[in-house]
Amino acid sequence: MQLLEALFDPRRVLLVGASERIGSIGKLLVENLESFGGELVCKSGPAPLDDCGEFDLAIIATPGEHVLRITQELSHRARAIIVLSAGFGETGTQGRDAQASLVHSARPARVIGPNCFGLQDCNRRLNASISAGLPLGGGDVSLVSQAGTYAMAAATHSYDARLRIGKVIALGNTSDISASELVAELRNDPETETLCFALESLPDARAFVEEVERTTPSKPVIVYKAGKTDAGARTAASHTGALAAPTTMLRHTLRQAGAVQVDSGEELFDAAQVLDVRPLPNGPRMGVVSNSGGAAVELTDALAGQGLTVPELSDSLRQRIAAKLPTYASSRNPVDITPVWADYSRLYAHLVETLATSKEVDAIVVVLAHRAAEDADAIEAIAQSCQMLRTTQVEVPIYVYAIGRSGVLQALHSLRDTGIPCFDAPHRVARAVAHAYQYGQARRRAGTQLPPLANRLDVQAEDKGIELADLLTRRGIAVAPSWRCSSVDEVADVDVQLPAVVKIADAEHRTDRDGVRLNIRSRVELHAAAEEMLSRAAGGDVLVQRQIGGVEVIVGAFRDPVLGPIVMVGLGGIWVEVFDDVQFALAPIRHDNALALIAQLHAYPLLCGARGTPAVDLDSIADVVVRLAQLCADESSISTITLNPVMATAAGAVAVDWKLTSS
Repeated sequence: MQLLEALFDPRRVLLVGASERIGSIGKLLVENLESFGGELVCKSGPAPLDDCGEFDLAIIATPGEHVLRITQELSHRARAIIVLSAGFGETGTQGRDAQASLVHSARPARVIGPNCFGLQDCNRRLNASISAGLPLGGGDVSLVSQAGTYAMAAATHSYDARLRIGKVIALGNTSDISASELVAELRNDPETETLCFALESLPDARAFVEEVERTTPSKPVIVYKAGKTDAGARTAASHTGALAAPTTMLRHTLRQAGAVQVDSGEELFDAAQVLDVRPLPNGPRMGVVSNSGGAAVELTDALAGQGLTVPELSDSLRQRIAAKLPTYASSRNPVDITPVWADYSRLYAHLVETLATSKEVDAIVVVLAHRAAEDADAIEAIAQSCQMLRTTQVEVPIYVYAIGRSGVLQALHSLRDTGIPCFDAPHRVARAVAHAYQYGQARRRAGTQLPPLANRLDVQAEDKGIELADLLTRRGIAVAPSWRCSSVDEVADVDVQLPAVVKIADAEHRTDRDGVRLNIRSRVELHAAAEEMLSRAAGGDVLVQRQIGGVEVIVGAFRDPVLGPIVMVGLGGIWVEVFDDVQFALAPIRHDNALALIAQLHAYPLLCGARGTPAVDLDSIADVVVRLAQLCADESSISTITLNPVMATAAGAVAVDWKLTSS
């Protein structure tokens, strides 16, 4: 919290680079800082700072060639330094070297930037940024952005959507203070309830994910990570002078950490709207009230596209609704009140209250089409209904989708100020409500980390076949009984239960090499298969196993250079690369999160029993995921370890093939 105090509650602020020249950054900064309630000291240029004293916060807005000397002078005088100046890590190798020197010279002071927008505290009227004016304050949303674009857009979104923002921080090149550090700081900040991050690069990706996981049980964390495509990732890296974490793994691990992930700046601010108000939807059932049947159908499709439902209402509830509607209106869900202009205020208020107290829906979306969106009485009636429901502890959130002329949301500010998020497009409201629902589900899954498993065993070598099987067994992972043989005579001595399998021991993609024989039902067939496989092995060994049936699953773990130990689960067997149905998470992982990871697979219905097939034991698969993840996390010498396939049945999960590489 000391860092946040220096940044957002400074008593004494220094501006280096102040100017009286109209149109200059220095002049803008002076004007911005005039509303600051503490002591402000302005220096116009690169002159020595001997007579300035000590500061909580210093802001540097000079040409880049002067920055290093200034940070050296401020190193023991300022607690935090914002460097707005450009020309550092974003420019290439020399710039990165200069940036590293800047951070080193500033110690023990902490640095935001360089090449950044600055910061704003909208509640304290502190504007240490290059943006004229502050977002709408009085709220508890904190925004951390690497790019100034989204930090600058905060003001527009705050006034358009009445999204009340507390803090805005733009990190620029993220040379010192990192996104992960700010997650931890804002988690403990009593003035922050919703955390928003707009990031381009994330060199400390694992630390960031871990801090997000610690935060989401109590506060939502919304993440927009630019650079999802290869081209986008290259652009983001060159822009910030940092390396991007592998995109797919980062998305998966953030989802497991409970983050709300969005795909644009607009979506980030929309998600902040719904997550900054309470309650959250307890389930996916949406009630829709509209004065336009067509708009309600379009919204219903949008909600369904986000995994939400618009369920049929019970006969008794429909009868209660129909009693208040014109005979030609619809009491189904969506409820269509039709264009009964004179009755809008009464009907909207009644239907919102009726649905919210029915226990048949988990959230309500009110559609205000055209004339309804301009009906001040109807808008006020909806706001009063929402306030009454909250007073009586009804835990059903209400959202509004408005259709009308440009700027239609301006007339709905009273609703947003009452805690009703408002949107002007069906996909925006559906997407935002889905984020609120999914975050609520992730929050309920949050728990404590499992303790490390016992029986640690150092791994020193490459794949050792049966020796690796022993390691897996010691870690509580069931493996198929196997015999490694180098001759037909050794195979003859194997007491394997039939039907059996013979396969080349040390080979990648055995099926491509015709290196597997299945359904061996006699000792004669076993002898012949072993002789053939040994000839194909070219001096190598073969493995003999009892054939085990089930659904083929892959479970793997490895060390990513950015994210560290990672666990993977997916549809296994020979088609794993073709279907690419895998999910990733940080290792180690809790059992409940492992189950949630498995549920994300496209093949999940197959595991649950499809077309009359028996469901597999999902807990046994999750147990393998947990134990393999812990093994990889414990043993730093492991580079990769793969179990493919793990045969999953209703009776459990058994690995029948395994591979390990070590560093």
